[in-house]
Amino acid sequence: MVDGPAKASRRTRALGVLALLLGAPVFAELIQSYLPSTGSLTSTLFVVAFLAPLYGGAAVLIREVALRTGRGWPGRLLLAGAFGVLMPTWVDKSLWTPQSPAEIELWGDTLGLTTVVGVSVFAATSWVLGHVIMSVGVPLVIVEALLPEGRGRAWLGRFGLGVLTVLCLGVATLIHGDEDGPDAETTAARYAVSLAVAVTLVGLAFTPFGRPLAVRAGRRPGRPAPLALAGFALMAMFDLAPVSWLGVALAWLAVGAAVWLLVRCSPSPAWSSRHVVAFGFGAVLERTMIGFLVSPPVGADATGKFVQNVVVLLLVLGLGRVLWVRTRELPGPGYGLSGGGGSGPHHVRCGSGRPQVVDPSGSPPLTDPGEPGGHRGEEQEDVDNPERPDDPGPRAGHRSRPDP
Repeated sequence: MVDGPAKASRRTRALGVLALLLGAPVFAELIQSYLPSTGSLTSTLFVVAFLAPLYGGAAVLIREVALRTGRGWPGRLLLAGAFGVLMPTWVDKSLWTPQSPAEIELWGDTLGLTTVVGVSVFAATSWVLGHVIMSVGVPLVIVEALLPEGRGRAWLGRFGLGVLTVLCLGVATLIHGDEDGPDAETTAARYAVSLAVAVTLVGLAFTPFGRPLAVRAGRRPGRPAPLALAGFALMAMFDLAPVSWLGVALAWLAVGAAVWLLVRCSPSPAWSSRHVVAFGFGAVLERTMIGFLVSPPVGADATGKFVQNVVVLLLVLGLGRVLWVRTRELPGPGYGLSGGGGSGPHHVRCGSGRPQVVDPSGSPPLTDPGEPGGHRGEEQEDVDNPERPDDPGPRAGHRSRPDP
């Protein structure tokens, strides 16, 4: 474990934790406007507050654990995968709940049309990967982009981590034991298998698969606008996949394409916060717009739902504008799968000409890491191979297949 990661300022820590706590349930559950609380401001605020320790708490804990153990984004996403597995199997038990299609649209088809040993492959794919993307991945990308000065720095101490863990487990226990919810039909064997899968993903996160990808000279990061379009299109492909085996294939094809794109582009020395934010924001915008196509949930007013859709869309567009401004001065190379969020305050100045790494403290500009003879800055020391800090190239045999 990495000893004593530097802490961000108190203000940054407070804002970062609060933003993740509130942002995770919003991105995961609210922007599509499908919950029964849709159209009611009071009910919506209660849902956000209640789910914050669970969804947001998981995102914060994953970030802090990854930071302290030298995990990169592959490790973060593997840990998010474990959270995604536990949510529909142990927490809300939705994967084991044979609810009537009359109560929730397409619920019967979702759980019954693509089963293997009685488990819906489509539902598992949709819900597990949905948590990876929207409950953990996207909130972390957006909040860290809004607070670049806190990237690579701890936001919680041991006491805060302990309190948040207790709150997260407490909310999970309340949801698991909810007597008013539908009855789950499962077995001890299913619980054991799902727990084993989650533990396996956690274990993989602490192998070389969970470490950052090495920066590769000559790789091009792509442009933010096409990345945003790719994020939008791939998320639409995932969300609009039909409830069938074809839909399962399309969902995994979308995830595979996203992983390939990130593994291809993010090791570039010029990859930056703006690139990964563009990709993530495209997915958020798609999730927001597809909410207009969702039928009003039982008990919700159609007009109220439409108003909520419009308000959420305007807020998301406003967020996009803020993110564009905040990433104008980009955090240094290695922000994507090739980095764990960075470890220093250096930035890339995007003026005319080639990008130039600068230190806000006033130190002379660092050489462009993409130029011959350039270096990556102190925050880009080879965390993959600390025993060979002078090695200028990528580590031989490094892993390049992170789980989405």
